[in-house]
Amino acid sequence: MRMAGRLRRLGPALDVYFCFNAVNLAAATVQRLQEQSRDWAIAFYEPTRLEAGSRPAWVWGRGLGWLPAGPLTLLLLLLLCWLGLVRRIYIPHRREGGRLLAAILARVPQILLLDDGLDQYRDQPRALRPEQFSPGTPIYLFSDAVAFRAPWCRHFACRELGPFPVAATQLPPDLAAAGLLIDSPGVELLWRQPGASPRPLLLLSHPYPGKRRWHGEVDLERFPGCSAEGLIQGFPNPVAIGESFTLIIGLTRRDAAWPLWVGLPATVDDHFRSMVRVLCARRSATVLEEAAGSQEMGATGSHTVVQPATGMEAESLAARIES
Repeated sequence: MRMAGRLRRLGPALDVYFCFNAVNLAAATVQRLQEQSRDWAIAFYEPTRLEAGSRPAWVWGRGLGWLPAGPLTLLLLLLLCWLGLVRRIYIPHRREGGRLLAAILARVPQILLLDDGLDQYRDQPRALRPEQFSPGTPIYLFSDAVAFRAPWCRHFACRELGPFPVAATQLPPDLAAAGLLIDSPGVELLWRQPGASPRPLLLLSHPYPGKRRWHGEVDLERFPGCSAEGLIQGFPNPVAIGESFTLIIGLTRRDAAWPLWVGLPATVDDHFRSMVRVLCARRSATVLEEAAGSQEMGATGSHTVVQPATGMEAESLAARIES
């Protein structure tokens, strides 16, 4: 008890980050670089979503290291909060956190949110529940398509991180590929007919098994150090991609003359669908294939949009954002 009292008198001195995927990790890294934070910090990661090679050596200042998020490590964090040692927690959402995470967040002076990928472009975020956080809670968001940010973001104090930090990359010379397929929901709508896909075809599997959709033939698989966000900017041959954060990078940074095939599943909400249509319309070499399921397309089949309309679609999206 005497030691606990001494620790409390030191005051909050630790920043804690929860990084469940690569977007969270990038947001946390950019935030610390922008704000030049030199506070002690520790990061909890999701082992099934972040590979060992994707977790960089701690270069955020006074870093204590990485811990896998789990019952035992969260109990350790709860103890640190109870001792009054945690100053801030940066977290993308509270989904599936349970009572243990709720107890942790109830004992920390400040909660800040990290970008989680596509949610800022959806009518209703899938992971984050805005009502669980006080109005004006800071949220750090990447700024690749600010004009298309959904209205729910106004509940928070948005802090801009700038463009997602990845540069264009090319395939190694010994890895020849005529086409690139970035596995994600909706990609199963593309290149379905025999001989439709360029060969040899390189497949980048989604890091989360639940979002893998491609079951067709491929010639090459993901290789170590391969970045989907980098390749979609630097690979000039045809690229097929579905609903993913990498799609935003492709639509905003990929050369408009390079072929891009986009597949959207029926589960895409109206805001995200409208945004993709508008961005595709600005490109000269893009094919958009949409699964049926929305009221405008019926219940079965698919709908191909080679040159999406821009006028009414853009006006409708602008009205939704302003409302």
